[in-house]
Amino acid sequence: MLRCGEVLGTHVKQAGSLVAPDRLRFDFTHIEATKPEELAAVQRLVNEKIREDIDVHWEEQSYDEALAGGAMALFGEKYQARVRVVGICEPAVQQTANDRQQTANSKQQRADDEHHDEHERCFSKELCGGTHCHRTGEIGAFVIASESSVGSGLRRIEALTGALADAFVLEQQEVVGRLSRRLNAPAGELEQRVDAFAGRVGRRAPSPAAARAPGGPRRGGIAGRRRRADRRRVARRRTRAGREH
Repeated sequence: MLRCGEVLGTHVKQAGSLVAPDRLRFDFTHIEATKPEELAAVQRLVNEKIREDIDVHWEEQSYDEALAGGAMALFGEKYQARVRVVGICEPAVQQTANDRQQTANSKQQRADDEHHDEHERCFSKELCGGTHCHRTGEIGAFVIASESSVGSGLRRIEALTGALADAFVLEQQEVVGRLSRRLNAPAGELEQRVDAFAGRVGRRAPSPAAARAPGGPRRGGIAGRRRRADRRRVARRRTRAGREH
């Protein structure tokens, strides 16, 4: 249901997944780290379909029939002759009526609409062994918690749904609230405050060249320890010499 391909490009392919009632893991092929704005677009798209409360239906078909109907299969996965096809689709009759109403002034468009396949009106249609809801609205909410690399050309999205997604959002809000109080700044200005603080710290820190220069902080630290060690050795030798006399 993530439909990453709509945001990241047609080269994206599913490479594995884990689906639980309140969380999911989605592995996919991609050549670079997913940008924050791309993750935000995926999250907005999924939540939009959740709010639309679309029907989730499934049926058994032959493998060839399912692929011909537009179902998406997992690359490298082995399937039986009969497969389970899960679709997130609006009713075809309602879709056709809407399409005809919107294109009433275009005879050519109406003719094209008559030949639309069902999978063209589906948000998602794929081969799947099971589902966890009957309508998308049952998911409640969808929040991407992390995105990471799991191998060369492979990325992983981990997301939360339902009550666990709500709890995650509240936790993040609490963190922002604590930082806002500590820095005495509204949430919208926190990034600016942190950047300013980092800039002040950077100006105080010695540059690498200065640290390596004679008499610089780095020389002072190491050389100082060496001088103290030399003084201790001299003191020990003098103490032993005094005892011998």
